[in-house]
Amino acid sequence: MRHKAHRAPHHAKHVVRRHWSFEKFWRGPLPKVILVCVVAVCLLTVFFRMSGNSDIDVLPEIRERGTVRIGVLEDEMPFSKVEDRTTATGFEAELAALIGAQILGGPGGVVYVPVTVKNDLALLSNEDVDLLISRVEVTASNQESYQLSSVYYQDPVMLMTKNGATLDLSSSETKIGVIPNATIKPMLTDYLTTMGYPALITDISSYPDALQALRDGKINAFCAEQSVLNRYLANDLSLQNIQIGHIDYAIATRNRERDLANLIEKALAQMRDDGTLAPLYQKYSLTMPVEQTTESN
Repeated sequence: MRHKAHRAPHHAKHVVRRHWSFEKFWRGPLPKVILVCVVAVCLLTVFFRMSGNSDIDVLPEIRERGTVRIGVLEDEMPFSKVEDRTTATGFEAELAALIGAQILGGPGGVVYVPVTVKNDLALLSNEDVDLLISRVEVTASNQESYQLSSVYYQDPVMLMTKNGATLDLSSSETKIGVIPNATIKPMLTDYLTTMGYPALITDISSYPDALQALRDGKINAFCAEQSVLNRYLANDLSLQNIQIGHIDYAIATRNRERDLANLIEKALAQMRDDGTLAPLYQKYSLTMPVEQTTESN
């Protein structure tokens, strides 16, 4: 005889539903983990930013290499003319040799990298050269972006006219040609405004165009740096005894390489004091600058 199995009485299960609570979540461990991660990311960001702004000492690398790459203008006498990577002439080329000897601890080892005024700063930023002695202008923008030495030359900004021409800046019919750039044109504008001269400024695209415009009578004068104008002087062209202003040139290095910049500055000061630089200026008929310091970064 079979006995019927007794089944336990079925009791309905009581399901407890837990409602999500922001307060309970915030008191839990997960928000603390998230907070720690956020703080860590912030600290790492600050660290890397500070690391990116820290100074770099490139002198050991340069000295181990045994050469210093100095950007000089390819063909801009009296400043420089590059024959090959180890031979160059001109004021800036000889200054480069002197600075290179101070960096390397003796003569030789200077590599002359030919540059232009249009690509020199890009080559410096891309680390294709170690420094520039290439008529780098002392401007607010350059001082912010690079380490600039004290001024080694002040280039007068002058006016060129046809021989025998009378230049009347007080006439509104007088036209002065200028190649528009960030330095010369504003300087000329300020000069005419300060002096109260109504002479007109005419933009010229190139130096050959300026010379032709002078000879054709389309402009009465052409304004540029004296070092540039001297290269274009001819039997029918001459400089007026009027100085509009001057442009300061300095040696440029990368912003974070302060050890190199400091060494260059000390070398310049020493060579000024001991008379090394004076014959160099005389050799190339240049004048030592009156102002010999600039605000460094």
